[in-house]
Amino acid sequence: MTDITKRKTAEEDLRSSEGYLAEAQKMSQTGSWAWSAATGGPSYWSEECYRVLGFDPTDGLPQGEDFFQQIHPDDRPGFRELAETSIREKAEFEADYRVVHPDGRVGDIHVIAHPVLSTSGELVEFVGTVIDVTERKRAEEELRGSEMELRQVLDLTPQLIAVFGPNRERLHINRIALDYLGP
Repeated sequence: MTDITKRKTAEEDLRSSEGYLAEAQKMSQTGSWAWSAATGGPSYWSEECYRVLGFDPTDGLPQGEDFFQQIHPDDRPGFRELAETSIREKAEFEADYRVVHPDGRVGDIHVIAHPVLSTSGELVEFVGTVIDVTERKRAEEELRGSEMELRQVLDLTPQLIAVFGPNRERLHINRIALDYLGP
């Protein structure tokens, strides 16, 4: 007889850690993936990767062109060029692009990719992450809008207003102050 208690415990630990990983990816809206140089297509996508990029996991791994069709038309040429250059140069890359989900929503994605090379220096695969940064991008845009409104209010204020940094460098000066003091 063989005692398989250790093996069973190890299998349970693995299943448990996979569950934790999936939950962590879901919470952070971060998916993981692998792309095979041998097949020229994806070899692995986590559940969250499917969700972030707008694919149905029951359909299996998307083929290369299916993936590119999901990328926003304005972002496709630049992303395709970046991917081709990274494959040719066996180089890491990081990029932002948009995807169009099947329901028409547009999502902002941040991708990080790392090449895996064989001992002889040949490209084996890329591994990486995709992060849904849609909410962050929207918040940044709202902040930029608020900053622009504040600058407009400051510029139209009839008093002299200037904002200086910690080293006394001028960060902002309103129009009235510029007209009065000069540039």
